Amino acid sequence: MHKTISFSMRKLFEIISSDEVLKQLGLSDDDKLILKGYWIDKKTRKNIAKELNFIPHSVSRRYTKIIIQIREGLKNLIVEFGYYKQRVEELEQVKQEYINFHLKKTGVYPKFMIKDDLIEHVNMSQRIRNCLSERGINRMRDLRNFTKTDLLKGRYFGKEALNELEGIMIKYNVCLKED
Repeated sequence: MHKTISFSMRKLFEIISSDEVLKQLGLSDDDKLILKGYWIDKKTRKNIAKELNFIPHSVSRRYTKIIIQIREGLKNLIVEFGYYKQRVEELEQVKQEYINFHLKKTGVYPKFMIKDDLIEHVNMSQRIRNCLSERGINRMRDLRNFTKTDLLKGRYFGKEALNELEGIMIKYNVCLKED
């Protein structure tokens, strides 16, 4: 089943009339006014022609040419987007393979993973997760700013929770600040 994106003509005109797109399409000022007349102002071909001092047939031809340019530009953009999306998926797969390899070899996540791991995605008890979020700790790397004493001062966070957290921190290659 195909998914379609629904745009109003006004929104489409906003997108197409951005400076970057206009440079790519190479539209003249008259072409922009023709598009605006049709799409935004909902004018007839005759009214647009009268404003621009063109004959109505000329406005129709130019409009058709513009639409063909836009269609080709969108096709090229979709092809380019598909290419880059595929490359990103391939890179994500390579990254995941590297992480798994590094984890098997060393038993800890690679250092670049520390910045990516939100506490909510780390495998730990809900009690520890709640204690950490009370202190504003949302990522594994945030633990580097706390000492054992800081953590033990919190509610419902005792030696047992600290031991469990230290085991998780070793896996993620994170150390607490020295007391």
